[in-house]
Amino acid sequence: MVKYGKTWWGNKWLDALNQIDFTNRLPRGRMYANTSKVYDIQINGNVISAKVKGNYAPYYNAKIMLKSFNSNDKKIITEIVNNSFSILSSLMNNKLPEELYVKLSQYGIQLFPESWDDLNGDCDCPDYAIPCKHIAGLVYMIANEIDKDPFTAFRIHNSDLLSLIPYFDKLDKDSKINGLDDIFLKSSGRHIETVESSSITDKEKILENIDFSQIPDLFDHIFALLTSKPIFYEKDFKKSTEGVYKTLKRKYYTKIDGYSILPSNLRKTVYLLSDKGFDSEDKKLEKKFTNQWGNPYTLENFRINLDKNYNINRVVGHDNKDEDFFKEYNESLAEAIIGLIVDIPQHTLYRCSYTLKYLHFLNQFARELLRKSAFIPEIMQDSDNQAIIRWVPALFSKKLVNIYEDLVKSVPNDLLTYNNKKIHVEEQVKTFLSLILSQLIHSLLNQNMTQKFERELKNPVFKLFYLGERQKFDSFETKVYKEIIKQWLSNLNIRERDYNLFLKVNEKNEFFTIDLEVSFDDNVPELVYEFISNKKNYM
Repeated sequence: MVKYGKTWWGNKWLDALNQIDFTNRLPRGRMYANTSKVYDIQINGNVISAKVKGNYAPYYNAKIMLKSFNSNDKKIITEIVNNSFSILSSLMNNKLPEELYVKLSQYGIQLFPESWDDLNGDCDCPDYAIPCKHIAGLVYMIANEIDKDPFTAFRIHNSDLLSLIPYFDKLDKDSKINGLDDIFLKSSGRHIETVESSSITDKEKILENIDFSQIPDLFDHIFALLTSKPIFYEKDFKKSTEGVYKTLKRKYYTKIDGYSILPSNLRKTVYLLSDKGFDSEDKKLEKKFTNQWGNPYTLENFRINLDKNYNINRVVGHDNKDEDFFKEYNESLAEAIIGLIVDIPQHTLYRCSYTLKYLHFLNQFARELLRKSAFIPEIMQDSDNQAIIRWVPALFSKKLVNIYEDLVKSVPNDLLTYNNKKIHVEEQVKTFLSLILSQLIHSLLNQNMTQKFERELKNPVFKLFYLGERQKFDSFETKVYKEIIKQWLSNLNIRERDYNLFLKVNEKNEFFTIDLEVSFDDNVPELVYEFISNKKNYM
């Protein structure tokens, strides 16, 4: 059975309506909400409308209209936020604190209805009572929306809470899911010194000094940062994710080679002589490799291009010959390139170009990230607004950052381009790592799906994270899933700050006060609420 009011705010909405439901009509609508009879839901300012399947007509039009907050209400809300450090802090993290509801009630601002008249409900069904079961079904669907996004409680009063506070212009932009142009063609804000002009020998020395044993095991750390039971998943997605991480950690010790990663349609039949026909296991391995891949040792430096949908669409060498090497794989370029890299025998690396050596090193790094649970998901979207999950190093770990920066310093020139345009070297490394990690994760999970995972295979969120299937999330019930997923993952992304916060204790006689001050760019600290009141651009 679907549960409504799973969050504090969603429950508060239903609780307020239950207190005025003296005729006990609300439960009649719950069945309608549970059985998907309430659909085509629209929220336009303070008016919420829907179609509800009926007994005597294909559907009825149900509508609820709440009171809009006026300019005085909005002024009071702004003052409440500006004068409360705890509320401000929660909103800075895109969270709606319960304390705000208490403050609003104290100032007489009515967020939830106190009578059915406050809802101003209307339905064209034969039942003239308010609420009819169709309006009651819409009430439960609104609770579901508030569960997914508590800020909806303000929007249905024709008021965008964050837009009332000048500071939150930046916050609203941060809640937006980045598209590929945002990621690849805009500055990352971080600048790591590279050695593009240095010789290959200098770059190889950097790789030689990287110590994978310094990668910490981050399993406990990651799952201490993630909250339980996120609203975008029927079960506890945190537990499901823990199960996947544990499975990947176990399967790390299973032999991973190109033949297990490549789809069956890309595998070639490999004919080998008996073991007696080889002087050593190394020669047998090399023969198997060349039967699958031909002679990749002739590949010089090459450039890999991503299209606007995060797919590899071209592999071009400086002499324009490398594209022919991968031509037979057509639209399976990502699987082919990563399969080749994974499958290179260690003892033949000395014969490879620096680009192949570097990519092989990234593969070794990716495998260590899997073993140490030192990788995290990021959400982004392609040009069709489909959600994509990519897996990247957990760069909240300083030790991991040090290794990552060395990888950036030693990246081959123009390893990766986007729409045939140059991108920052940091993003080149992170993106290719994400392609390797995704391929390894999908391969291991597809081969080793346990019964527990099989029960979740039909869930679009599970498919998005662990099967690499992009999701549109365009229905009314799921349209905010991308933003909720980003918020759920936000604790895994520690951002660099250009400001410092201070708690200042002021003593006077037997009393003291505490002020919260902020300093940007090492300027003199000033009170946070004064800073916000002055409407400065401090981000």
